[in-house]
Amino acid sequence: TTEDGTWAVDATNSDATNLTADSNERKTGAASLNFDIDVSQSGNNRATLTNSTLSQIDMSDDEDLSSFIFWTYIPDVTNFTSVTLYWGSDASNYWSATATTDIDGASFVAGWNEIKLDWADATKTSSPDVENIDYIRIDWNYSAGQGDDTDFRIDDLRLVKGEKMRLYYLSWNVGTDTGGSDITAFGATSDIPFFSGKYD
Repeated sequence: TTEDGTWAVDATNSDATNLTADSNERKTGAASLNFDIDVSQSGNNRATLTNSTLSQIDMSDDEDLSSFIFWTYIPDVTNFTSVTLYWGSDASNYWSATATTDIDGASFVAGWNEIKLDWADATKTSSPDVENIDYIRIDWNYSAGQGDDTDFRIDDLRLVKGEKMRLYYLSWNVGTDTGGSDITAFGATSDIPFFSGKYD
């Protein structure tokens, strides 16, 4: 909870409580962050974790190009609706983006879900300083039907930038017959594979 800055629950404006490091259930490293929700704590239908004391990071090369990816453990998805990530220079100057599905566009499931949020789709609030990012907030959002629950988790929050890849391939064809016609399967010892020039 204090690896880089201090993670804390927002016990005033959210329902998050009892933040701990969970070494038993994690995706990477030594532990995940584990917390519970008490829906009568705020009545705002969300649980919030914040870290306002991160080491400052210059993200100017990532703005509108990179994506945030992380794992979250949701114990019950019956009333769960979305996850919102905020990042910026303080609680008043930030970008935010919300995911309503997992990284593959599938519905949330009870258990671990990998989430991806694209900076290009984020909403900018006030004037965050992209060269001095040191504030993170994450909201787990749910409907009014949500009850008290335990063991929500987050792990492996990271920033990634896509790279172009040029893929070279031939096709489904594996070679040619003696007449020079492409074939998708070998049918005779006289067939000529693309990969060697002779039938192996």
